[in-house]
Amino acid sequence: HVQQRKGETWRDLPIPNAKARDPLLRIASDGSVFLSWWEIVESASAIIVARWTGDGWQRLPVAASRTNGPSP
Repeated sequence: HVQQRKGETWRDLPIPNAKARDPLLRIASDGSVFLSWWEIVESASAIIVARWTGDGWQRLPVAASRTNGPSP
């Protein structure tokens, strides 16, 4: 569950994938917001990273190793 403050209210930001596991939110010193999680892709686990653009999440190309099995 991720929210963004707009004026006096909070609004929900959709998570890019409903099957995302163990999401981790990071905020860089310049205010950029990143979300990482792992998911099962083709019977292997993969780490996914996305950056919040202000309108939605943009997946970033990340060189992450994939492992066989359900968890990283």
